[in-house]
Amino acid sequence: LHLPALPFRLDETRPYTGNYFSTTVSGGWDAATTGEEDGESTKLEDGFPAYAELNLDGIGTLPYQIAVYKEGTKKRHAPYGVFFTVNGQVHGSLPADFVSRKLRFDYLKDDRGPLLVSIDCTSMDLIVREDFFMASRDRVRRNEDYNEIEKCLADELKNHPGLQAINQQRRQKEMKRT
Repeated sequence: LHLPALPFRLDETRPYTGNYFSTTVSGGWDAATTGEEDGESTKLEDGFPAYAELNLDGIGTLPYQIAVYKEGTKKRHAPYGVFFTVNGQVHGSLPADFVSRKLRFDYLKDDRGPLLVSIDCTSMDLIVREDFFMASRDRVRRNEDYNEIEKCLADELKNHPGLQAINQQRRQKEMKRT
């Protein structure tokens, strides 16, 4: 769950010997974009999270959020990639190599301070959404709509000035280091 409507509590109550487990779930996006301090982001680069929309004919308006983690953020504390959500629940994602292959942002992938994009497909045209998401609710179908969304998202992210600047800064830093 990237963005549940409300936080909820999970309690492990199965009868077995071991520790009792209880936690509050506020969602992956919230955990990724807020720090341990006063709600301010300590994990993200300055200027993020950023918000934008994909306006696609026949598909609808798809708002999305972008987060870029600071270098050195541990993978287990930083979900990354491009995810499609419906009502706050992840229903699919783009391939893991999307950032390096399609965007050519080699310094915004993996453990280099990765990129997280969450695309809200809640307002997607209903017929398109039925064809786009698989019945298993964890994958997307690679059809014409998938290709159009991937192409438009890649074009917008490639031209995002904040992403270009951070990728370039990290590239220069790496060149100086080597």
